Amino acid sequence: MLLAFTPPEELPPGYETGVSFILVGRPPSGFTRALYHYIAGLIADGAHVMLGVPGPPGEYPVVAFLSEELREAALKRDYAPIEAVFAEALTLNGVPSRRFKKLVPNQVAKPSAGAKTAT
Repeated sequence: MLLAFTPPEELPPGYETGVSFILVGRPPSGFTRALYHYIAGLIADGAHVMLGVPGPPGEYPVVAFLSEELREAALKRDYAPIEAVFAEALTLNGVPSRRFKKLVPNQVAKPSAGAKTAT
């Protein structure tokens, strides 16, 4: 699990703090309960929380915006929905899925015939 803080200029309106959890492997079982409590606390405190799951090589990750999806559960300290999101994310980790989008490299335009290039 990687943790990344969202720069203030990249946060959606209404948020002052943002945290992304990037799932790169299965968290240790003894760690998951504390993780779900931490995520619920962040959401309840008004942080913008996201969960990213890397796709297979050549594909974009899947990203879930947990703050909106799990706000009610977090306020009630109902950890089951948070656990369910992570369980689903673990099934996607590095596996081809329709939820992933293919990476398309930027193509550099070639000068047209007869065009002058700087030397």
